Amino acid sequence: MNTLDLHTKIAALAPIDGVSVGDPNIKSTWKVNFKTAATIQQKADAQTVINNYDYVTIDADEVQREVDLDAAPEVLDLIDKAKNATNAQINNWLTNNITNLAQARTVLGAIIKLLIAKGVI
Repeated sequence: MNTLDLHTKIAALAPIDGVSVGDPNIKSTWKVNFKTAATIQQKADAQTVINNYDYVTIDADEVQREVDLDAAPEVLDLIDKAKNATNAQINNWLTNNITNLAQARTVLGAIIKLLIAKGVI
């Protein structure tokens, strides 16, 4: 189960420290650790997210994205190039292709998503 997705959805609505899921099939075991600033309405909104959260569909979508990612020719080519690149080549590519903070964030975000999808982190 993708608890990061659940955390992200709840954190968009309420100030939280985190979420935990006991048994994915028993929502009463799902807990939200709210910050003291969380209002009653924010807590209710978080509970609505939990009540409506369909982890089976979300997990299936994530698996499909990973399959699509694994099969994409441009991704396979990029991974192959990255595996064979020297540190100097990687540094040169970054220097020539990342020219501002927004691009750096985009690339870093893509790398982190890939590492999560691959189970590395």
